[in-house]
Amino acid sequence: MNQQPDEDNYSELPLLERLQHKVWKARLNGYQELKTTLLNYDNIERNPNKDPELTTFWRDPSLFNKFITDSNVVAQENAILALEALILTFKPYTSTKHATTALLPTWIPSLVEKGMSSNRATTKNKSLECIMLLASLDTSISLTLELILTIFNNNSTPKKIQPPKLLVGALICISELIKSYGLINVQIQTMLPQLVTPLITLANHADKNVRAETLNLIVNIFNTTGRNKLVLQDLLLDHLKPIQQRDLDKLFEKSSAQPQLSTRLFEWQRREIELEKQRKAKQEQLDAQSKLIDNDGDTDMDMNANTNMRSSNATNNIDPFVMLPEETILDKLPEDFNSRITSSKWKDRVEVLEEFYDTTLTKVKKLRFKNQDYSHLLNIYANIIQKDPNVQAVTLASDSVFILCEKLRTPGFNKHYLSIVFLPLLERTKERKPSVIESIRKALKLLCQFYNPLNSNGNNEDMLHEITTIFMKHKTPQVRLENSTLFKYVLENSFANGNNPIPLLTRHLNEDIIPSVVHIVNDTQPNIRSIGFECLAILIKILGMRPLNETMEKLDNQEKEKIESLIDTLPSFTIRKTSSSSLSSANANSTPTSTTLIKRPNSLVPPIIPSKRSATSPLKKTNLQPKSRVLLTSRSLTMPETPSTAAPHSQPSTRMPLRSNDNGNTSKLNTELRIQLDKLENEKKKWIEERQSFLERINSLENVKLEMNKEIEILKEQSNKSQSDLYEKNLQLRSKELQINRSQDKITHLENELKRLQQQQQQQQKPQNQFNIMASPSLNNHINDNNIRTEPTVHNNISPSINNHANNSKINTTPYERRRLSTSSDDLPRRVDSLQLDSSSSDLSSNLIKEESWKRAAEVTKQLKARIQRNENKE
Repeated sequence: MNQQPDEDNYSELPLLERLQHKVWKARLNGYQELKTTLLNYDNIERNPNKDPELTTFWRDPSLFNKFITDSNVVAQENAILALEALILTFKPYTSTKHATTALLPTWIPSLVEKGMSSNRATTKNKSLECIMLLASLDTSISLTLELILTIFNNNSTPKKIQPPKLLVGALICISELIKSYGLINVQIQTMLPQLVTPLITLANHADKNVRAETLNLIVNIFNTTGRNKLVLQDLLLDHLKPIQQRDLDKLFEKSSAQPQLSTRLFEWQRREIELEKQRKAKQEQLDAQSKLIDNDGDTDMDMNANTNMRSSNATNNIDPFVMLPEETILDKLPEDFNSRITSSKWKDRVEVLEEFYDTTLTKVKKLRFKNQDYSHLLNIYANIIQKDPNVQAVTLASDSVFILCEKLRTPGFNKHYLSIVFLPLLERTKERKPSVIESIRKALKLLCQFYNPLNSNGNNEDMLHEITTIFMKHKTPQVRLENSTLFKYVLENSFANGNNPIPLLTRHLNEDIIPSVVHIVNDTQPNIRSIGFECLAILIKILGMRPLNETMEKLDNQEKEKIESLIDTLPSFTIRKTSSSSLSSANANSTPTSTTLIKRPNSLVPPIIPSKRSATSPLKKTNLQPKSRVLLTSRSLTMPETPSTAAPHSQPSTRMPLRSNDNGNTSKLNTELRIQLDKLENEKKKWIEERQSFLERINSLENVKLEMNKEIEILKEQSNKSQSDLYEKNLQLRSKELQINRSQDKITHLENELKRLQQQQQQQQKPQNQFNIMASPSLNNHINDNNIRTEPTVHNNISPSINNHANNSKINTTPYERRRLSTSSDDLPRRVDSLQLDSSSSDLSSNLIKEESWKRAAEVTKQLKARIQRNENKE
């Protein structure tokens, strides 16, 4: 009888044979030995790639995929422990390409389905650890998330119902991945919708553990995406139940009070840190003896030693607007939009504007700008804002421009679109009705928010020129008031998004800004003057008093006191996002904690000294002797460094000559810069004039285009009317043709009937001729006597001469000649009389009477045919 081999006998088998053995204890022994072998590589620091037996498991992940799906739970647990050791051993030597193409697609689905759904805690925890280690081999967690999300997106037919344990395990994996690695290098715009779509169903799952892990995942997504609730509002939160939304609000509030830290690094991040440490160690060895110590004993820190490493603790601040789906509106314009918007009736214009605004614009969340041209639509709105006398239409057009700008944003709402609507909005600020002017203000402020007239790059100087030099000096008080208010808004928000408007303000201060502000300060209306005082106070707060001293001297004491009181009440503005380009050259080597708005327009000009303090001490002493620790005051510490003070203190003898040379060079440089600046300003003026002329020409062409469109519409209406008339004429013609066809059919029928009668007549004519030849004179005399006897009774009203003539003609003519005379159409009464006379004849003449009746019928038919033809010719 064969005995079952014990564990000691399994260890004698080769490793590969044990790993694939049918007995689970043999497989368990193989997994344990494999784990021990892999862990020893880390201890002896050898390269595992030189071991072909171990390299096989790494290069062919399908082998280990069988191990981690072992049917025995104890063997499966040890297989997953061996897999963890394998990943830790080969991780430093693995390329990202091999990980993403072979390892992750093979192992992660098996670990989630078999490992995370296990009842053993160790199996579950080590499966999660293996998933985290595998995800670190990639550049982001995108591929790992896609592999796990396939469990939720079950497209099989019929759909397979996943067990709650599997769903809980998958949710835990996704939560830990997002919490540990964040969303670095993840295309959030495409990944986030895929991630949150299954959560809508899972949040309503029957299992409470599934619901709890779903809410936990939503909180982790909220923390990772910058803790901005609006990012998830449209995608997820709006689809949940109200009680779930309230629970999530409490969880969001609780998590916002805790710091969000990423606990893991990707392998590529770890390698970068190691390389940086090696480089830094070499640099420290080279610079060990070259540390610079100043005269005060302080150490100058090397600012270049701080590298801009990618922070793993930083959260992704996502703009909710980016996550919204793009929509189109140009294909949803109302029917006959162009004709109704150019109608002469104001009700038609307002009706179509309101219809498009209510049904389309207010419901759109984000507009598509690729392959979409909104120029024609904005031109329509601009024309209404500029020229329409109806204020309701102007309000709707302004609100529509605001929505288009808000839903397109930059770069969707480009500078060309801005040039279409900006001037009409400025011109329409003459309106006094609160609802209209508020709509125009809102649109103008949004345009200035996206295109700051004081932008440091100088791309929006034309907007500044139009506001200050044109509309702030307008003859209408309402226009001056609104544009001064807009200029104040621009000044208050000029430092947003790291913008530094000081160079641009300095360049345009004397020519554009100060004359316009002084004009507003001296206005006759008090509300306009107060806006001018506020603008002047903000300029002093930004640029300092020195550039505006000459302007302040021209004001009276009361105005100066008012401006000074406003300066004290103004907040201290700071640049929100400082950059190297926004810093002056004097502060290039300093490290200020915050940058205030009170800066000098030129870094080469020394700081202003108050008039109450004499111009002696600190500056003169620093030129004669080197600084000492005792002479460093708070005033001298805040002064910007000049080239002389920036020089090392160890060479005081060379400081004075360098300063004089620098002053001479700077004066020449300033002269050249002023000359170039004057040239540029002249060119700019010419450019602005040309641009203004072009804009006027464009507006005139637009007006001509609108007029031509109106003419085209009129011509279209005339053409439609002519076509309808032509259609009616064609119908009448068709009816006439039908009548003619019917008449021709009748004529044809009568002709056929006539031919038939003629044939019958010919057939009867031959026997009649024979009868006439054979007739005797006695018969003729008898007929004549009968005719003579009946003549007085029939023609009693005819004169005797006519009667005698008729009797003689009847007596002297034969029946054949009588028939030949009766063929005339003018002798109809006579033929009727002859028929009446013949009717009284004897039976021998009956055939002759029939012949006459047939001829009479033929003659009547010809007459009817002639009458029909005459009637048709007349018509």
